[in-house]
Amino acid sequence: MTRAEPTPTGEELSYALERQQGLSAHAQIEAEIARRIESGILRPGDQIPPERELVEQMQVSRMTLRQGLTRLVDRGLLERQRGRGTFVREPKVVHSLSNLTGLHGELLSQGLTPTARLLTRAEIPAPQAVAALLEISEGEPVYWITRLRLGAGVPIAHETSYFPANLVPGLLQEDLESGSIYELMGQFSARPVGARQSLEPVVARSEEAALLDIAPGSPVMLIERIARDALDRAVEYAKDIYRGDRSRFLAELTYKQNGGADESFRR
Repeated sequence: MTRAEPTPTGEELSYALERQQGLSAHAQIEAEIARRIESGILRPGDQIPPERELVEQMQVSRMTLRQGLTRLVDRGLLERQRGRGTFVREPKVVHSLSNLTGLHGELLSQGLTPTARLLTRAEIPAPQAVAALLEISEGEPVYWITRLRLGAGVPIAHETSYFPANLVPGLLQEDLESGSIYELMGQFSARPVGARQSLEPVVARSEEAALLDIAPGSPVMLIERIARDALDRAVEYAKDIYRGDRSRFLAELTYKQNGGADESFRR
């Protein structure tokens, strides 16, 4: 038996604004639609009414309405689809900067099925920069692995990783698409237990944009990471590109007196 959808209430159907003194009209529009999304009145995939209808209900100009809607698009709450209208976006994936869970575990914890598309797997001589970060000699063999990571079928990140081959022998023969590489590294007693990483907002280049299904020049987050195992060995150097419109980063911080800048990724 199919369960009937709940009937929308009058409040849910009406978009009339109760104007608040001291708050601009476009900010009120942004706040009202954001409230409906956060409370579940509007759900992912729902289409909001056409601009003409919203202008009439809210008693604002089309320019003011578009200002409010653009803010919601910029925040990742709405998306415009050419020729179709404006829709509520799927929620962003939250990435912890305080735990070394790995993207596989993060997606699972948020109810998203993690998958990966293997793009590159090869053994190569370590380039000078990579060797320095992995604390090995230039030219020593490293495993070079690139993957496209997806959550519920949607591209989330493009990952490029280097691993010292002598610490994880046979890693390239493992299944690198259906599970966590960090879990696989545990088979070689080299599972990462800690990492140091940097974040830098950049724009997507053409190749990255094509893989992530976004437009070239779209905002993305570059994360560089050096992961270490329980013996304090550098076991991975990674450069990951995360979609800005599908990712949110969360860090838990503690006060550190006289803290200075980290020099790990300085060139």
